Amino acid sequence: MKKIFICEYPYVLYKVLMKASLNKEDIYDVVITNRLEKMVDIIEKMKESKLFRNVYYFDIKKLNLKYYMALHKRNKNVIKERIYQLKIWKYFYDISCKQKLKDIKIEIDFSQYDEIYCTDGAFVIANYLTVNKIPHFMIEHAKDVYIKANYSALSSLFHYGEIILDKYHITTGIEIASQYCLGMEVNSDRGKDQLPFLKKRKLLFWNVEKHLKQLSEKQRETILDIYMKSYIGNFDYDKEYNILLTNPLYIEGDLESEEDQIKVYQEIIKIYQLNQECKLLIKSHPRDKTDYHGKLEGILIDSMISSEILCISKKLKLNKVVTLYSSSAETFIGNVKEVIKIANDRKEGTLYCKEILKNRNVIKN
Repeated sequence: MKKIFICEYPYVLYKVLMKASLNKEDIYDVVITNRLEKMVDIIEKMKESKLFRNVYYFDIKKLNLKYYMALHKRNKNVIKERIYQLKIWKYFYDISCKQKLKDIKIEIDFSQYDEIYCTDGAFVIANYLTVNKIPHFMIEHAKDVYIKANYSALSSLFHYGEIILDKYHITTGIEIASQYCLGMEVNSDRGKDQLPFLKKRKLLFWNVEKHLKQLSEKQRETILDIYMKSYIGNFDYDKEYNILLTNPLYIEGDLESEEDQIKVYQEIIKIYQLNQECKLLIKSHPRDKTDYHGKLEGILIDSMISSEILCISKKLKLNKVVTLYSSSAETFIGNVKEVIKIANDRKEGTLYCKEILKNRNVIKN
């Protein structure tokens, strides 16, 4: 079979690299876009890996679509935050109904592929396929994101409405709501926790943890090297490393300024002695856009490198992982000597930060 994957978010690219590594019979092509600017940096190393027949690049910016998806500081006023989200959805619908999207020039013959996979939540290419009536699948943009805990009843009702309006050709459904979306690939079957509207589409299950066990150590090293060489360059694998996983404290509105956020992490590094006996890797949360260069002592890991990548191979020697409350810390359990979650949740983490800012060195185990 011939398959093509449009990768526009780090998690999807990580899954596709795993699939390509395990692939023995099918022909795989991949498309990288600049939906996220730094995704482009990995293209050359992906070509060198020979895991794909073709590695394509598509420049979304040249479409001049005025992408209203810039990261913004969460508004504590719930009404204003909801208005912002509605503006994004209105923008999506305005674009999806325009001839401009249908007339996008993509120099790829999609008719040659048996299966086409798009990144959920990235919008442009998926809706290009929809308005051109090209069947395709979606891959969830983050692991097990489509669960009830992440969606309000109103959001679920909205998506039900989308599916109905698309079915009767009243509006063009966006991504999973489109009749040309054949299904959604998710990490696992969450049973009753899975969103009901998602069950209106075919669910495909491709579990990262299960397939990770099938990778040989050589295949794991290949994936690790693709990322490290693309985003860090010459990396010293002979050293042992601690990892600090950040949370987007300022963007989420938990701290008043980025300066406060930097101060919190400076103190955490001191308290947990993260750069004394081992070198320190600082892994920012995907929503954390604070510039730590020259402000935190350690090697900054680009947000394009997911936490799963850092523990995919024993080639990278890890000692200790520390975070306020990042769920990514669980990824490292069994792969490092010690995992420390300072707080159990966001609320407890915010209180801890306030303690830090009062110059109290409080260690929580």
